[in-house]
Amino acid sequence: MSAQHTKGPWEVHGATMVWAPAASANIAAVSTLRDSQCVEYKRPSINSPDFAEIAANARLIAAAPELLKAAHAAIGALKWWQAEHACCWGATEDQEKIINAAIAKATGSTHE
Repeated sequence: MSAQHTKGPWEVHGATMVWAPAASANIAAVSTLRDSQCVEYKRPSINSPDFAEIAANARLIAAAPELLKAAHAAIGALKWWQAEHACCWGATEDQEKIINAAIAKATGSTHE
């Protein structure tokens, strides 16, 4: 089994830092795409006791675009299911709210 990522939720601080309140730690810093400078990048040692968790965080961050695409697809599937099964719409209401909240967090938009 792969190592687990740092427990969420994660928050954006100062527009470029990813903060994990449960761990009281910055877990990522985002740099500009227009040059090669990075904000205080320190390569973790493979011997670090936290290396597996750091690698799991990197995999989760790298998967973010695909996860966002999957969330949009899931909303589409839920809406189709709701249209086909109008009698049972409430069964998916909570899932729709959770997915919309995740999409809003990822895109900086708001979903009602």
